[in-house]
Amino acid sequence: MRNPSALRASRLARRYLAAASPRHVYHVTFLHSLDSIASKGLRPGGGQTFGGGYGGHSTGRVFFTEWDGVRFWMDRYEQMAHHHTDNPEDGWVPVVLKIDTRGLDLQQDPAGSRDAFADAYYVEEPVSAGQIKVWHNGWESLSSADPEAMQDEVMEAAEVEEDDGEQWYEVDFEMFQPQRKASPSRVAAAWLRKAYSSPEALVDAFEKRVERLIDEYGLIIETGDRDMMRGLGEVFGEWFDSIFDRIHVPTTPRGGKETKTQASRFLWSAKHRVPMSKDREAGLESLRREWEQFKPFVPSLVRLFSDVGASAAGKEPPIREYKGQHATYLNERGLANKTFMKYVKALDGLFGSLRGWRKKALGGNLTVVLAGPDQFRGRSAGRYQREGDRMLVRATPNILKRTGGTYGAADYILIHELGHRYENRQKPHTDFDSMTWWTTPYSRTESFAGSEGFAELFALGHFGITRHGSLDFADVVQRFEEIMR
Repeated sequence: MRNPSALRASRLARRYLAAASPRHVYHVTFLHSLDSIASKGLRPGGGQTFGGGYGGHSTGRVFFTEWDGVRFWMDRYEQMAHHHTDNPEDGWVPVVLKIDTRGLDLQQDPAGSRDAFADAYYVEEPVSAGQIKVWHNGWESLSSADPEAMQDEVMEAAEVEEDDGEQWYEVDFEMFQPQRKASPSRVAAAWLRKAYSSPEALVDAFEKRVERLIDEYGLIIETGDRDMMRGLGEVFGEWFDSIFDRIHVPTTPRGGKETKTQASRFLWSAKHRVPMSKDREAGLESLRREWEQFKPFVPSLVRLFSDVGASAAGKEPPIREYKGQHATYLNERGLANKTFMKYVKALDGLFGSLRGWRKKALGGNLTVVLAGPDQFRGRSAGRYQREGDRMLVRATPNILKRTGGTYGAADYILIHELGHRYENRQKPHTDFDSMTWWTTPYSRTESFAGSEGFAELFALGHFGITRHGSLDFADVVQRFEEIMR
């Protein structure tokens, strides 16, 4: 008769192995490195990318992350780019590579995993270019990628800022950030959030889930299978994120700061403490202690960060998504429902003011993401992202104001950004690069005139603006309208 522990471990293996073994991992680099990677592949580095504590750790290794870590490493590379240059011609724009892991000896990278709160890996051998794809409006092989065309897009998207007579570029460092498509798990998450009848039931379910997680880690340790342990942690993490998704939004309910901090720490430990420990038994004991420390926070976690907790307190569950007349609005800012709907009403009214040919800017299921100020540089009210075809809107009270077209105001900027979407989707035949289409100073910089020139005309014509300071461009706006009709 087979050992019962071995039988249960075998069942766990079948249950978690698919989640545990990454078929693909991701690597962030800069656009100016693509040509070299296409010819030589990814080669172990000299430990100089980040320096500091990473220096000795990274020597002779190529590093990767799971999907959930891409955003963190994109941010790190964006910080490096800001430090090195503000000239878009230099190619300091992060790009994301997708690596087929077959044949690679992936090793866990505990330091990278702790920093990004996502699984990180490394290899100590080169990765051939044939195993690598790059994101450029979709995943494409390095052999078919066109870095020069990507660089042209960088130049077109670069914007010139001016203050006290000084000019500098603002580069869109997120333009090559891939977007994950919606999946059936989104439906499953919505179902899970409604599956518990009371806060007490969810507290009980949470405690039982963690106790089972610890027991199953103990069984898997007997097999020595690291991939099975990783899969176990991933499945728990997916369940946690489905129930307590609001733990990840920027805003925190009153009195919830400590609970939020402790929950984020425990989630990381539940997913990674055992799989990443050299001494798995010691890692398991550490997880048990962390669970005993976190257990008193579970009732407040349920009360403040779950739908069932909100319902029990007489509060409506947060509206995460709303289908308006002109766009679908996502509440990534974590706004209260009443506030969120104020923004939806204001934005839907603004977008509904488009007339004639401009209404095509709203076609094809426009997605509007209400985001926090940390997603923007400077005081920008919004930004259109080509990748993902979505509009980011700064969810601050200024957005609610309708000026009727004051140049540079929030409503003007948002219509201007819709001009980018129109141009990106409709691709007008007229070339708006030439000086005959210049209007405001914002439309006159050579490196971005093709992009900003059209968006400016799109907004100027919509609001009937024909002057800016001493500049009179009524004839240009009129010609533009005649061509576009």
